[in-house]
Amino acid sequence: MNCALTVAVNTPVTVVIDADTLLAFSAFRWLTVPFARQPKIGAVTSNPIVLNRGNLFGENAATEFASIIGLVKCSPCVLGRVLTVSGCATAYRTNLLREIGGFSYATATEDT
Repeated sequence: MNCALTVAVNTPVTVVIDADTLLAFSAFRWLTVPFARQPKIGAVTSNPIVLNRGNLFGENAATEFASIIGLVKCSPCVLGRVLTVSGCATAYRTNLLREIGGFSYATATEDT
């Protein structure tokens, strides 16, 4: 199990953010309120907005987020179930993270 989950986390919800992510002031509220309202929710993901669009890298990131990640986030609406929890800011029910042994070291990316 991941070290932080066993020694540092003592809250019912664990929020994980990427190092290059800036959160709006209300982000934690939007990420955590659904857990209180719906006891069966295991995770809540964010919808990132690329802010640094002033160069080619930023424009490419904005295009990626709008197309690929947008599609991944919209597909559960069509399918009726969540296939992946992705995002640069995601909240998880801590007890469920512990039940599955935390995050896998074998995954290709931390975003899915």
